[in-house]
Amino acid sequence: MAKQVFRGLGQSISARRPFNQPNAAQLLYAASTVYIRCFVTRPPLEMATGSMIVGTVFVGVLVLISGDDIRSIEPTLPSLGTILYLGPFSTGCANLIYFHLVPRLGATRMSQVDFAVPVGGALLGYLSLGEAMTGPRLVAPLIIIGLGCLGTRSGRRSGLQNA
Repeated sequence: MAKQVFRGLGQSISARRPFNQPNAAQLLYAASTVYIRCFVTRPPLEMATGSMIVGTVFVGVLVLISGDDIRSIEPTLPSLGTILYLGPFSTGCANLIYFHLVPRLGATRMSQVDFAVPVGGALLGYLSLGEAMTGPRLVAPLIIIGLGCLGTRSGRRSGLQNA
């Protein structure tokens, strides 16, 4: 596995096209993937919890050293509700669902969930924010859903597999 990751990273570095130039995030992601695959034996949910804790501590330290007066922040009921929704509810439930479904569906089928984000965003924008539902906003979700269905179909034609 590590050889494959390093080979893919080497191909990305050796490519001369501008869109294939690696950045620091790609290099760090590849290095962390190799490290985790080779040396870490912790359960995935435990790893996700650790990542969330480390990220929270890191952001908290950045806030403290920024020099801003955080005591001047007056929390309102909507802002506290937003924090509770985005933190434990949204992110926590998403992680639990993700780690429950990936072993059952597989990573390839689970990645199709990413296509639901723009569809949900357009729908929530229309329903909760009163955004206008224009022609492209109606057609785009249909295209996304249609392509997602095509991508996850189990029976594919042999001509598509050879292309």
